[in-house]
Amino acid sequence: MILAHTAPSTKRFPNIYWSLDVAHNPVSEPAQNASSTKTVNLLAVSDCPITLQKIGQIGEKRGWHVLEAASLRQAWAALLRDQVNVVITDEELPGGTWRDVLSETTSHPAEPAVLVLARSLRDPLWEEVLRHGGIDVLACPLDEHDLEQAVLSAAKEARHPECSGLAALRTAVAANR
Repeated sequence: MILAHTAPSTKRFPNIYWSLDVAHNPVSEPAQNASSTKTVNLLAVSDCPITLQKIGQIGEKRGWHVLEAASLRQAWAALLRDQVNVVITDEELPGGTWRDVLSETTSHPAEPAVLVLARSLRDPLWEEVLRHGGIDVLACPLDEHDLEQAVLSAAKEARHPECSGLAALRTAVAANR
């Protein structure tokens, strides 16, 4: 049985965290504490040095391995070169958009989870990101707690997409359009 609960929300949109109910499914893993998750290999894609610096500082505090790319071309090179399980990308980039980044990650062997950074949160953007396979939309300027929760949720999604329930959520969002 899959259980969902909502953690503290990002500005307007809730991050949804999923776990398996061990009592009803004894072969499943118990839900892990966020601090016990495996190492996060994060690719931050932004042409804003302040955004890259903030993500790097937060990642360093958490023990994440953070790579940086300032353009779509640099993001593609990093995805080819490095094992990445989470990508955070600006909505607009030199050479493309978040859609291009998401498209590239779906053909990547590790299929990293994608978070989109938006200057202003809009329901249509959030729905479109989910519909295309992204995980969440975060508001800029970044809130440290929101970023941490979204990245840990995305890392879990990247490792266990069949258990997360986000695929069902994306399907429901798409069906309600």
